Amino acid sequence: MSEKIAVTFNANGQYCSFREALQVTVYVKDNAAWIVDKTLPLAPLAAETNALRLQLRTITDQLTDCKILLTTAITGISYHVFDKMNFSIFEAPTFTAELCDDIVDEIAANKEELTIDSLIFRAPVEIISGCYYLDYLLLEKRQPDSTTKKVLLPFFDSTPFASLTFRCSHIPPWLEYGEYAKKYALSQKETAGGVLITLRPMTSKDLRL
Repeated sequence: MSEKIAVTFNANGQYCSFREALQVTVYVKDNAAWIVDKTLPLAPLAAETNALRLQLRTITDQLTDCKILLTTAITGISYHVFDKMNFSIFEAPTFTAELCDDIVDEIAANKEELTIDSLIFRAPVEIISGCYYLDYLLLEKRQPDSTTKKVLLPFFDSTPFASLTFRCSHIPPWLEYGEYAKKYALSQKETAGGVLITLRPMTSKDLRL
């Protein structure tokens, strides 16, 4: 489906802020050109809050398959209603075909980023019953502020497990020494992509070794 962009114009047909707009024109790209798909006339925005919200919802409903709004400025309730209805909102001083192309490219890049992020697990996932896995190196690359403690401690506190394997650059010292070293038996395997660390809860057999 082609991306569509709703653009605000005043009574003189000039590109303007949402507050000043008396029409919204929806553009769609046809081959290399942006052409008018439809134009919606707008009444002046209501002053009373409930009436304004109802008016804005009517506008968003009429835009149907268009989820991009371009205007010189939009604030307050108007902004929040469009944002809540999952519109991508852009503010720019001028309206050009090149800008529309840039907007579509930016949205496509953001969608790709979100798709990549959605494939990255932020906590261990169960592979088979009781056995969990986490690629911490991949998570760390996407979220540099993450730490093994931030990721694993909530898992330890909430999830009984038979084994946990996670890929890391090295064994976290807090797992190798201290209280958690007494709770979990640890083994490791060097790989080309990092270290595979496997933890399992200590048993009486481990304590006798």
